[in-house]
Amino acid sequence: MKILHIDQHYNYGGGTEQYLLSIMDLLEKRGHPQVIVYAIKTDKTVTKEGRREYCLPGITAEFNRDKLGELEKIINHESPDIIYLHNVHNMFAVELCVKKRPTIRYIHDPSICCFTHWKLLPGLIDLCEDRLGLSCFRNRCLKFEPKNFTSYQVKKRNLRLHNNLNKIIVASEYMKHLLVQNGVSSSKIEIISYFVTSPPSDFLLKPANIDDAKTILYAGLIHKIKGVDLMLKALSLVKNDFIAVLAGSGEYLEEYKQMAIDLGIGERVKFLGWVPNEILMEHYRNAALMLVPSFWIEAFAIVGIEAMSCAKPVIGFDTGGISEWLKHNINGFLVPRGAYDEMAKKIDILLESKKQREEMGQAGRNLYEANFTKEIHTGKLLDVFEKISS
Repeated sequence: MKILHIDQHYNYGGGTEQYLLSIMDLLEKRGHPQVIVYAIKTDKTVTKEGRREYCLPGITAEFNRDKLGELEKIINHESPDIIYLHNVHNMFAVELCVKKRPTIRYIHDPSICCFTHWKLLPGLIDLCEDRLGLSCFRNRCLKFEPKNFTSYQVKKRNLRLHNNLNKIIVASEYMKHLLVQNGVSSSKIEIISYFVTSPPSDFLLKPANIDDAKTILYAGLIHKIKGVDLMLKALSLVKNDFIAVLAGSGEYLEEYKQMAIDLGIGERVKFLGWVPNEILMEHYRNAALMLVPSFWIEAFAIVGIEAMSCAKPVIGFDTGGISEWLKHNINGFLVPRGAYDEMAKKIDILLESKKQREEMGQAGRNLYEANFTKEIHTGKLLDVFEKISS
């Protein structure tokens, strides 16, 4: 069957884009033609020979009707069996897709029902547990301005519109709960966890470098919502010798470099900036453990199962969908959200015990093989496709 994807970006960027490119490749290998419509073209935009690729600027943005005629022509010309939506905030485009073809959407994060995207109240500290509603104004996530009442009505309508989709896919029970809380029918929602590609067969056998017993890895956005500041505070309390490798970029990069210096750990924390996946895999190999200190409501956190696929234990804050793959005392440690002093204690436990690191790492690998492989995800996804296309 032919699948037409629509997303804001078409490059190796965040988790959504990594997922999009990976699933398109996997479906093509199974003989299913892939078509992509995307909104933003940059020097990092992907092109693949033999794949039909269309750039329609603004097609994923709210209120934008400009390219709807062109999108309809593409749908008519390509005649896909399934339309697969990703980060699409344009309700007019969603309405068009639903009218034209069987349509599903993978909702990757809470932004569909949150004006701040993060499910955090102003100040980026306290969690918001309210549904989308007047509390958005009471909590001052939206100012009392006429244009914001329009935005509010559009977002509410967009949520209601999702009940017209054939299926909605989410990565975690937490995301399903969030959508049901906001009026989406439970019967429309399928939970299909993310996947990562297993490292090469010789990866787990190849020895790490000499610092593997003390290297701590973080991979992701360098931002407050990812808890990088709390992670640095935790590292400053660690009693054992360590080297922390932070792979990622973001607006807080320079601020957190200075913070590491101020905390007295500047020489032990290496900020690498963005690194390509093949280099990141080497850092996984050389790591003693992985940290996932997210402070916002993570829908899933793909980096966790990347670590598991590499047989590395994980220490993470218990927020959003993280507890659905990070099992406390089995493949790592769950720490109460924000409790950086407790995170430091768990880091010391793993740095001091190679045996526990290896046992937890192997347990994580076993969980990965049982739940988070590309074969499992693709099989479940094709089952959904086949049901709605028939």
